[in-house]
Amino acid sequence: MHMMTAHSTEVLPTSHRDRDLPCGIARVTDEITYTEFFEKYMAKNIPCIFSEDTTKSWLSRKSWVKDQIPDFEYLRENFGQTIAPVANCNENYFGSQKKTDMLICDFLSYWEKFISNNYPADMPVLYLKDWHLKQNYPGSSYYEVPPYFASDWLNEFWTQRGDVCDDYRFVYMGPKGSWTPEHEDVFSSYSWSANIIGQKRWVFYPPTQGKSNGSLCHQRLTGVNAMVAEDRPVVEVIQEAGEVIFVPSGWRHEVWNLKDTISINHNWANACNIESWIWPSLCSALSAVEAELKDCLEDGMELWEEQCQLLLHATHGMDFTEFYSFLFAIGEPRLCFLLNHPNYSAIKSMFAQELEDFSCDIQASVGTEQHSKEIIELKLLSNKQEEEMQGMPFSENGRCLGKLHAIFDSWCINRVLQHLLTHPSVQKLQFFQKLMTSPTHLKFMQKLQMLIQHADTCGDLEKLQISS
Repeated sequence: MHMMTAHSTEVLPTSHRDRDLPCGIARVTDEITYTEFFEKYMAKNIPCIFSEDTTKSWLSRKSWVKDQIPDFEYLRENFGQTIAPVANCNENYFGSQKKTDMLICDFLSYWEKFISNNYPADMPVLYLKDWHLKQNYPGSSYYEVPPYFASDWLNEFWTQRGDVCDDYRFVYMGPKGSWTPEHEDVFSSYSWSANIIGQKRWVFYPPTQGKSNGSLCHQRLTGVNAMVAEDRPVVEVIQEAGEVIFVPSGWRHEVWNLKDTISINHNWANACNIESWIWPSLCSALSAVEAELKDCLEDGMELWEEQCQLLLHATHGMDFTEFYSFLFAIGEPRLCFLLNHPNYSAIKSMFAQELEDFSCDIQASVGTEQHSKEIIELKLLSNKQEEEMQGMPFSENGRCLGKLHAIFDSWCINRVLQHLLTHPSVQKLQFFQKLMTSPTHLKFMQKLQMLIQHADTCGDLEKLQISS
């Protein structure tokens, strides 16, 4: 069993004892609005836990559970022949847990035996992790993404790609005593984790150096940066069955299963952490790669910058080219949505022909009944009603993007693109030399900047200001 890291910890009871305590983890209900979550937790990079009411209607909470334990028969019958990664919690592999692929039916047989033998010390502690349920079973409806996490750029981008088959949506299954060692989530992204059954113990190590320091995207929203004080204590919390935990960017954490547990987990990113965490994380990873390959540069390696990008992709999971594609793929439909909004008719007329080429694929899906169930809107003007307008679908549940949210997203994309395109490495990469003179890129940047200028003139960016 993994030993506790030698840190002083603050143990929080099941019900949050002080909602104003900066290092505490607040417990909230599903009655909280999207705007409240956005302002209090996501934009400020602070964790929280949602009550079990958030997941009470999920099919997985009914069909995967029987008599307060996992329904092994149902899981075996419906998923048994699927292959998933399984970690051995007691076997270290280059600082992580060693993983092997296993049929889910074989893992379930191990799990049942482990329970029946009362979790013996002489058996391995196996933990099924990173199983891509949505990818293996497209169209399945075992759970719904809570609306608070619907602005999910990572999965919006990866699930629409044709060159790879991947996403950041996972199922974890593990017996009592299985655990995940201390880590920071991929790309310094957010994550959320919902317990279908079981109980988890989380130990958080808040960031001591805030990558969000100086983030104008965050400052535009709050007027303050999200730096975390170095003397902030470690935070511990127990997550019960049905509860959903929001894990902010940069909060390292380790997690233990105190009971036999199944959870659903997503990694995600959006305009709130793209400039303050995702982009700095990518730059830090490149700096580490460049330091590794410094000798090769001194030896005269050709295309050294390209080689650094290859290694960056291999070690970090993304390089600068893919990051640009990511920003473009997220920005394009938001531009299309805003260009079709009645408040932006003047800009639409300026780019009428370009818009026709730019948005023909999106137009077919805008305004259909299945994509107009809900509008995710910041509603920063007190209790102003949401505008009745067509929305651009951006989540698997048919939720739609409101105008203010689309403006905020576009504003942040523009800022991060400026960071990327002025990075010293970009000037030496052949891909970007061609890209920055291409008609597609130039039109995209022109529309982006014109829309932001128009929004600023109309006062829409001022509406995004949140008083601290």
